[in-house]
Amino acid sequence: MKPVKPVTISVKNLASFALPDACPRCQWINAQMLFKLPFQHFPGIFSSIDSYSKKITQLHHTADHKSPPWFEKFGIAGVPQDVPHYSKFSMLDKDTGIVVRGSPDEMLLGPDGLFIPDYKTSRLTNEGDKLMPLYVAQLNTYADIALSQNMGPIAGLGLIYYEPVTDLVGDGSYDAAATLVKVADARGFSMYFEAKFVKVERDTKLTAQLLKKFKAMRDLLAPPARSPDCKDCPLLDTLSELGRVTQANPLAVAKG
Repeated sequence: MKPVKPVTISVKNLASFALPDACPRCQWINAQMLFKLPFQHFPGIFSSIDSYSKKITQLHHTADHKSPPWFEKFGIAGVPQDVPHYSKFSMLDKDTGIVVRGSPDEMLLGPDGLFIPDYKTSRLTNEGDKLMPLYVAQLNTYADIALSQNMGPIAGLGLIYYEPVTDLVGDGSYDAAATLVKVADARGFSMYFEAKFVKVERDTKLTAQLLKKFKAMRDLLAPPARSPDCKDCPLLDTLSELGRVTQANPLAVAKG
């Protein structure tokens, strides 16, 4: 008899179960579909910026044999390590039989062990990021995978926000011509990014809790009630109705 292939979930998708305000019905659908949903597109520019951020870190170590100065200001130390491909950076949870895998943005090996940061190209707002529970879950799951592969101990976790600085030109408070020399040339223009840091606390129980929650959603035979304020559920209902109409008569929804 052919062995049953274990269910696999990415670190990011598993972390979505940490969001306190997530709609239960949407969570159930995601669990059943293993997050293979239609109409999903992720702009490649953010992946490019994350990759560039990693190259900047590596350049500092190659040129000066030390971390970028903002890392030192944040108390982050360590030498960049080769980050394994997501297909290899994985672990099997024995309690649920689920494989979780992913690939962190960076792994730095210092005297106290691994420091795992996550790069965010966005602004760190004063009221806090609504996605913070997701980010915390991601980093803690990366830490658990690293420990399962004997890459630890874990020295720390944190978010490094690279905030775009967009007020360099045009407010009239300085010499516009001199500023243009710094930010623009014949090829185009550049943008500065200011680094800010948020420490993430280690939670050794979080990954196991999320895996059990994900499995529970997978095991439910019928969806739970939706959240009253969910904006996706009405769209899903419309999509379902359109699916029924087009199966019955493909020309019924043709543009008039």
